Amino acid sequence: MNNFKLNAMESMFINAHLKHLIENGAETAEELISDNYSWASVQDYFELFETFTKQTIGGYLSSLEQKGVLCRDEDDDRGLTLWFITEDYLESMNPTQKFSTLKS
Repeated sequence: MNNFKLNAMESMFINAHLKHLIENGAETAEELISDNYSWASVQDYFELFETFTKQTIGGYLSSLEQKGVLCRDEDDDRGLTLWFITEDYLESMNPTQKFSTLKS
């Protein structure tokens, strides 16, 4: 299992992504592992982080992808790049911790 070493800002970024997933019906890592709808689009990130520039968001996405926390997939039907939280990262979390309790 991967030992994810995230700095405070990366943790804040991924926790905001996880909290965003509550709107999609997921409240815990366990729920996402069994039915992975853990994606967010770049537009979602612009809405979550209104004060961040494109470059800042891109930097976090790149860093978290390199660390194995996020992976991307192209949704050709919608013309979007979707960012998913990896199963390895989800498995490293407390499976029943509610996303609403995460620090962001």
